[in-house]
Amino acid sequence: MAAGVGHAVDDIHRALPDDASLAVDGGTPSRRSCGTTRSQLHLLQGFFDEWRHHMAGLEVKNFGTPDETRPFRDKGQAEIVNLGGGTAGLATFEPGWRWSEHVKPIAGTESCQAPHLAYVVSGRMKIVMDDGTESEVAPGDAAVIPPGHDAWTVGDEACVMVDFAGMESYAKEV
Repeated sequence: MAAGVGHAVDDIHRALPDDASLAVDGGTPSRRSCGTTRSQLHLLQGFFDEWRHHMAGLEVKNFGTPDETRPFRDKGQAEIVNLGGGTAGLATFEPGWRWSEHVKPIAGTESCQAPHLAYVVSGRMKIVMDDGTESEVAPGDAAVIPPGHDAWTVGDEACVMVDFAGMESYAKEV
């Protein structure tokens, strides 16, 4: 499956003009804020290439017994599993959570520099890129979020996401 996804990303990458932005709305590619640029698709291709290179065989882990739990500075945590040469996280962002308040002190950067390939299980989150583009994700959404953003929960429900990229050092105390 990873090889097929990698080839699809490569095909999209070749078809886009250098300054194009792409996102997926309802299963079809479309232009939308917080879209994916050609260079970001290249990073995604690299992720899948690296993943295929390290994958040794069938491996199953459960977020109920994570390899590591990383608490945020209040209002949530990330449950981390390492498998197939990569890292996945199940992150719970409680109401009132904001990256710039609850993870920035851990990361030590002005904005989140982790790329994310995420699936939203529940709740909502607003994402604002450093360049001002913004979007909101909701249950059932899959999103590619490049480095250089702030984000916060929207509403009174925790936002729960599964993230397959960028979790190697996300919210990791040094």
